[in-house]
Amino acid sequence: MNPQFRNYVRSITGQLHLFIAVFLGAIALSASTWILRPYLFEPYIRQLPVKSHAGTEVLADGLRRGVANADDIQIAVDRLLNKMLDTPEAKKLPRSPEQLAANRVAAKERMLPEARDRIASSLYWAWLDQDSVEGNDELLKQLLIAMPDTIIQNMHRTIVVGNTQQQLRAFRGLQQAKRSGISQADAVIEFAHRKAKRRGEQAF
Repeated sequence: MNPQFRNYVRSITGQLHLFIAVFLGAIALSASTWILRPYLFEPYIRQLPVKSHAGTEVLADGLRRGVANADDIQIAVDRLLNKMLDTPEAKKLPRSPEQLAANRVAAKERMLPEARDRIASSLYWAWLDQDSVEGNDELLKQLLIAMPDTIIQNMHRTIVVGNTQQQLRAFRGLQQAKRSGISQADAVIEFAHRKAKRRGEQAF
């Protein structure tokens, strides 16, 4: 390194200029990232699929064609719940018949939310993973009847982490939920509008 340049870098003026250069470089990097975000980054963002449970593909197809309904969703939840109760961990219960029955009931109540969430996530993904952004179909209608709170939560997650097509489909689904009288959809629709406005994106 040139001694003169080395002395300049070590001087107060040189340190100040170096700081300004780094500061301006950081601003330029941030600005370029923000400007190029829709072209270089967001096309590759996508909500990833969840693990599908046995029978949910067939159930989703039946719901879509109208040959199954919300009652069949509950049956799928009960089937998965019984399967979860048959795991080695769940079988570690006292041998007394009275205690066995009481603990099984308690375990069933404890595991029910997880079973509902697994089935809901699998069926929601079957609805979300479509080519069309139009979300109005029989599958979603039955999901909103069977487990509206869980489905609205999944739509909220899609609005946050999904790609453009997934977000549009989720938003159409939220509109269908609102038309069905599900009040929880209003807050998520408002959130989606605020998010688009804040980020300068095209409104839904």
